[in-house]
Amino acid sequence: MEQREMASLLGMHRASAQLWERNVGEPGVKCFPVIIRFLGYVPFTCEATPGGQFHFLRNCCGKTQEELADLAGCDSSSVARWENGKINGAKKFAATVARIWEELQKLEVDRIVKSNFCAQRINFA
Repeated sequence: MEQREMASLLGMHRASAQLWERNVGEPGVKCFPVIIRFLGYVPFTCEATPGGQFHFLRNCCGKTQEELADLAGCDSSSVARWENGKINGAKKFAATVARIWEELQKLEVDRIVKSNFCAQRINFA
């Protein structure tokens, strides 16, 4: 695949693809779902902690903390706390995780993400 084709697929400028090939910079989180779908696997790891798993899922659906907060109907500081493992309000957290899986389904990467997801699952208790 040529850089021009890759850039078009990801909705970015060709110069970005050239920089990535030279290990200068990294794709933004918004590119992750397209990259995952293209590769057929998730090219980054998942920490085996509830916060790490939450961060992994957020990245897989291509959302910033602010965008996920808007989707979940909470503030971005809640998302940041959850990613740091401070999970207060288990119902809201569980509802947000469910919304992330819905987003992953819409993006058609849910099966790929599930197959790459951490062995240890999030404990909502």
